[in-house]
Amino acid sequence: VRSLDLVLCMDEHINDTIGVDYQVSDHTILAYRAEQAAEIYESLNAAVAENKIPVRVMWTKDVPSSLHFSHPSRLEQVMVVPEIGADARFICPWKDPETKQSPTHGHAPDNEEMRAGLAMRGPSFVEKREISSIPQNIDLFPMMGKILGIPLPSNNGTIDRVEIALRPLPLSTEEEQPMDSNISTAISIFLIVMPIM
Repeated sequence: VRSLDLVLCMDEHINDTIGVDYQVSDHTILAYRAEQAAEIYESLNAAVAENKIPVRVMWTKDVPSSLHFSHPSRLEQVMVVPEIGADARFICPWKDPETKQSPTHGHAPDNEEMRAGLAMRGPSFVEKREISSIPQNIDLFPMMGKILGIPLPSNNGTIDRVEIALRPLPLSTEEEQPMDSNISTAISIFLIVMPIM
């Protein structure tokens, strides 16, 4: 966070009591009444506009597809998304310059600062293959499903960006591989994620 002026302290702009009148999870808010949700939405947007804080406050039904939330049942009514260099916190009893550098998450995944290095190794992967496209974290789910040979429920990931790193699947035979073969394949995969500094 570049400055304390770029932190939206939501408790200062919501008149109700957290945990009593509304619930929170990460960067979403669930109000118990529709009119209360509208008050929270309008109050936070007014604070963002007045203080010129680079934070987006939106209804979850309006969350852009780039945030990969196509299953809105997992979200509450109002979502708060800070831009890189800013933050949004539900409780700010601190106002202390020493704490402004604390880590946060929930930023848009297409921001370069949110990208991480990814190294994959194991019998399912081509050796020394570099991927020029940028995989998203959600792409790991369908990739693991393909490696383990298990059907997956509907999800937001795509294997298109990471499939080039996989070895071709052997032609199926009448004999199925033993289960421990799939397990050892999964165990031998090492995913190393390092934040880009």
